[in-house]
Amino acid sequence: MRFLAFADIHGRFDTVLRIVDAEHCDGVLLAGDLTARSIGEVEHGVRELFARGKWVLGVAGNIDTRSTDHLLESFEASINGEGRLIGDIGFFGASGGPITTLRMPYELTETQLLEEAERGYAEVRSARKTVFVPHAPPYGTRLDLTREGRHAGSTAVREFIEARLPDLVVCGHIHEARGIEYIDGSTIVNCGSAAEGSYCVIDLGDELRVEMRTLEEPSAN
Repeated sequence: MRFLAFADIHGRFDTVLRIVDAEHCDGVLLAGDLTARSIGEVEHGVRELFARGKWVLGVAGNIDTRSTDHLLESFEASINGEGRLIGDIGFFGASGGPITTLRMPYELTETQLLEEAERGYAEVRSARKTVFVPHAPPYGTRLDLTREGRHAGSTAVREFIEARLPDLVVCGHIHEARGIEYIDGSTIVNCGSAAEGSYCVIDLGDELRVEMRTLEEPSAN
């Protein structure tokens, strides 16, 4: 089973659709910050992904609102605080981001983020592989390091990973911290900014494979 993963789309579903049309995949994971201006951007993008015959699973980010969760729920695409089985792979997630001084639209306490993760995991814990999709990366890794050298991830996400060891964690939030890291037996990937053409290719076969890619823009010549 092959998935493409995107985070921090910020309304640029045109870029996401270009990538999906160019890559073979069975499904798409959306790791939050889907909107830029209106929920209509997300509705159009998700509808187009389903029209292409793809599985679509996702969570909202800290610049989204709970209405983004509700929209994903209406498409049966939400994995915020709930689990979904596709074959023998279990997907679950946690919307929003940790509370900051910036007062973003969708911020939660670390306790709330942990509760969302645990609630979803409980529904898929017996799956052959588990894939956790929070918007925020785990605290204290290369994947939550800002340009200023500050860690801005979630302590709850870190705590959950260390306790439950999901096979794969797909996140975003800190655009400049794009990359792959490992915590014990878990592979964690920060997809980077899909609005800037960054995404991940994930193969969920017997051996987990994750590859970072960037949309190649056509030459001006």
